[in-house]
Amino acid sequence: MRNNFIKVNIRNVQIYLGSIILFVFLLLTSGLYNPSFAAIPETDSGGSTSGFRNNSAIREILNLLGGGPDDEQYYYTEDPTDPNISPVYPSPYNQGNITAYRQCNYRSTTMHNGCTLCYAGCGLTAASITLSAFGIKVDPPAMNNKYRELGLYAGCSGSHLASAKTVIEKYGLKTSQYLFGGGVYTIEEVAPDIRAKVKSGWIVFVLTHFCSGGCGHFIVITDIDEANRVTSYDPYYEPPESSIQPISYQARYPFPKYIAGFAVRK
Repeated sequence: MRNNFIKVNIRNVQIYLGSIILFVFLLLTSGLYNPSFAAIPETDSGGSTSGFRNNSAIREILNLLGGGPDDEQYYYTEDPTDPNISPVYPSPYNQGNITAYRQCNYRSTTMHNGCTLCYAGCGLTAASITLSAFGIKVDPPAMNNKYRELGLYAGCSGSHLASAKTVIEKYGLKTSQYLFGGGVYTIEEVAPDIRAKVKSGWIVFVLTHFCSGGCGHFIVITDIDEANRVTSYDPYYEPPESSIQPISYQARYPFPKYIAGFAVRK
């Protein structure tokens, strides 16, 4: 009796699959595929200006396979490539009225949509920092609970700029209209908007990019001088010297690039 089995050439299958994998890799690394999803800036464990690591291709493959929330506009997150090598600082560290929360001091706290605060919680942590400037103490785990209560996404894909704006308003603070948006700007381009707000007693909550491929990251700006040096409280990139003073990012120029932001005051 004749067996009607389809003969499969294993070698041809291997070549075919290998070609697909190579095509996907080249597509992702060429920059032709550039989704709105943004991962946090990647750097060495000390937060120095050199030693950038790039595992974005792996993350993009996972993103293609797993997808994410439908509304990915102004995402931020996915913190350290390897959270276990990130430095741990005393938390919270009080500087005047501001509590400089560090998201990676909450390695065991999982956000309600998945992944830890250390891995993807810069937006929530920046919101906690912002509230602290006005005497409202809500640490990042409590902020996660607030996001859950309000039905706002906070998980492995990060969180939204609009969600931070909503949460901050829920605590009784006033927020401005978006100061800039629709592009990728240098500090020189956004400095007039930021300076006008901070001189009037506002602080500025900003979505930034730390590399040409995106590397989205939320920061909190409390001041800017005439040379466009910002005073920034950063939920993740806090080199040891920032335990004494906030970050200015001058050594990283032309990064960070500025994507969108809003101002906050009482």
